[in-house]
Amino acid sequence: MKPLFLKETAFAQINRRLEVLRGIKDKASVRNGWIHYMRTALGLTLSELGERSSHSKQSVSQAERREADGLVTLSTLKKMAEAMECELVYAIVPKKDMKTLIHETAFEKAQKPLGIADL
Repeated sequence: MKPLFLKETAFAQINRRLEVLRGIKDKASVRNGWIHYMRTALGLTLSELGERSSHSKQSVSQAERREADGLVTLSTLKKMAEAMECELVYAIVPKKDMKTLIHETAFEKAQKPLGIADL
């Protein structure tokens, strides 16, 4: 078993990384989606991005709509980003610090076999 201080150090490192991501969360979305945002910022037409990504103009337009609707795949986002010489940055960020989240999850798991509901 690892010493406790290593676990505390790991939690601290995780929380520091997640705090940085929480700090940019409000800036991480744009109204029409990132594909559209970056395409227009780079001055690319739908056709030009289509050529760069080996997709049709219609496919690029559909990807933009699907992203704005929250239905785009990570694969599509990655392809479009690469076609614009950008990187896709993806993260799952807990709303609470990791230690609290782990403790709450463990508590919920412990309640199940005992048949205890919402203490």
